[in-house]
Amino acid sequence: MNNYLTFLLSLPLAIAGCSCAQKARRDVAPVVPPAPATVDLRYPERVAIYQLGRQVEPSNDGLMHEAHPVYRLESDPAWNLHPGPGVVRTPGQSYADPASSPLPLQDDLRAELNRQRAETTRVMNEAGRLAEAYGELQKALAAIAESPLVTLAPRLLQMEQRLERLESHSENPGRE
Repeated sequence: MNNYLTFLLSLPLAIAGCSCAQKARRDVAPVVPPAPATVDLRYPERVAIYQLGRQVEPSNDGLMHEAHPVYRLESDPAWNLHPGPGVVRTPGQSYADPASSPLPLQDDLRAELNRQRAETTRVMNEAGRLAEAYGELQKALAAIAESPLVTLAPRLLQMEQRLERLESHSENPGRE
């Protein structure tokens, strides 16, 4: 009976202990997911440091530089054009990089581009016709250079000079 009494007295303590353990498990705070990383609006500039040793000035032999660092700007600051964490993408949806995507064409700009294309085509056709005419001119000049008229011109000049001498001799017969 003594064991029975001990059992009955320990039963409420065991039940109370179990309920405390369950209650303690329910009071555990849930793990809060970390906040999304803040998106930088701009990329910072990058500066590289180069350590130079002693050196003589290239433009002046009388100057020597001690060892010192040289700072070089490797890249300028730039805007971050990637979409932020708030942008929701559906599967299969892609976004073009706004920095490299062309601007949408407006009607007046499209009309001007079409006019420029037509003008370029017209100029190219005119250039082709001009090249053909130049080729024909070259052929005509070559034909003239080979004609007998070209060879007759120096002979005609010689005959004129000879005629002038004869005329001058006939006018002054005692002069020669």
